[in-house]
Amino acid sequence: MTPRKPPVPSPNQFFISCENVQLMQTEWSDETTNNTSTNTDDIDRPPASIFKPVLATLASTACQFFLGAMLGQSSTMLPQLKAEGSSIRITDEQATWIASMGVIGTPMSSILCGPLTDKLGRKRIILVFLFLSAVGHALLGYSSNLTEILIGRFLLGTAAGFGFPSLVYISEISTPKHRSLLLSSATISASLGLTYVYSVGGSMPWDRASLITASLSLLALVYACSIPESPAWLFQHQRRQETIESLKWLKGQHCNIEVELKLLEASCNHQKKRALALSQLTKPTVFKPFLVLSCLAFMQNGTGFYILLYYSVDFLREFKTTMDPQKVSIALALTRLISCTVASLFIKRLRRRTVGIFSGLAMAGILGVIYLSLTEFREAVGSGPVPVLSLLAYIFACSLGVHPLPWLMIFELYPLSVRGLMCGLSNSVCYLFTFLFLKLYYVMITNLQIHGTILLFLCSSAAFGLFSAFLLPETQGKTLLEIEQGFMSKKDRAARRRG
Repeated sequence: MTPRKPPVPSPNQFFISCENVQLMQTEWSDETTNNTSTNTDDIDRPPASIFKPVLATLASTACQFFLGAMLGQSSTMLPQLKAEGSSIRITDEQATWIASMGVIGTPMSSILCGPLTDKLGRKRIILVFLFLSAVGHALLGYSSNLTEILIGRFLLGTAAGFGFPSLVYISEISTPKHRSLLLSSATISASLGLTYVYSVGGSMPWDRASLITASLSLLALVYACSIPESPAWLFQHQRRQETIESLKWLKGQHCNIEVELKLLEASCNHQKKRALALSQLTKPTVFKPFLVLSCLAFMQNGTGFYILLYYSVDFLREFKTTMDPQKVSIALALTRLISCTVASLFIKRLRRRTVGIFSGLAMAGILGVIYLSLTEFREAVGSGPVPVLSLLAYIFACSLGVHPLPWLMIFELYPLSVRGLMCGLSNSVCYLFTFLFLKLYYVMITNLQIHGTILLFLCSSAAFGLFSAFLLPETQGKTLLEIEQGFMSKKDRAARRRG
């Protein structure tokens, strides 16, 4: 039996949210582990140590840490810039530009990420990410006007688009036995980054916090220079001696090099490129998934999840609660950390529709409690903890389904021949909606007030749950061919069976 290495997404498929790709990668690793162990049973391989792969993984988890920090940076930064006595005083309109500027550059860099990673390698793209993170945060730290702040935020948004190869690097350097463990560390690292930026950014001036993050990025950049390039990428580019050196660094001097090279050769032989015809884009198997994913992305952003992360302090102040918004923001980040861990355990086992229905309707119910506490029962609730505690439950429910599902299903719905291109388009649409809702935040608060904005979030959450119940295609437990056939017309399905 020909040995195969677990399939890794090609560089042309690096189009997915850097926050939630961890769930997708963990699922893929679990699905492919059994195949790998079965195909390599006849090969005598010494037990692999996890020590060196962990050292190499630290650079990748650092990327995820800074991605989490970028996600929540504006939340603690904007209230300080709007405060009396700020050296750079901004308006609400300018605040929306600062928040949304961190999203504008991401689709562009995501599209460039594929071919650049294929040409330059995984390690170099990791270095590019850490370099942009260091420069972007440093520019923010030394900013003296609004333009410099916007440029710094744009650089950080551009860096975010280069975050995905760090996860591919983990999947390529780790063994099937350790892959899920190492990939799950990236999930935790991203949530820790969000907790970090809420804690540090809320306890000191925003410019000083940015300089600390820039220093940490620089340290991570120096460390990343010491890790080896992915053996799979080196072998694919016919750099045999460097492949051997990378394998020895990761697996020890006494690893069976010939066996490892045969596995890499089998993996390269298994990968086949297929030409893309533009006529394929008009087929139901392409445009229907695109419409489904676009609807999911719009409703996901409509639930207010990203608004809460980007504007958490300002948003919490609208509740007129006696609780400290900075401390509540940290609690939100910790809740997200716990919920992401829980989601990674069960999302790969439950039906997509079940997850979407539960998460969407649970969020709608929780937002209903918040809405009533702000309107009908305002006097009874007062400035107590009910709305804030409900908001923590809302974050938990969202992270179980509404947040990860649109990003996870991007790689499940499209046919293989168009996946790279269409995932890029769907990813861009997701970021477009995120930019739109972030930009309109203060418009909603001004015109709808906080209770009206909550009601809008409630409607979007309920719509997500109902869409999942009646229109969302089920992908759990199905092969890619079965998913593709679900979008075909009856005539095409019959022709496929005859063929």
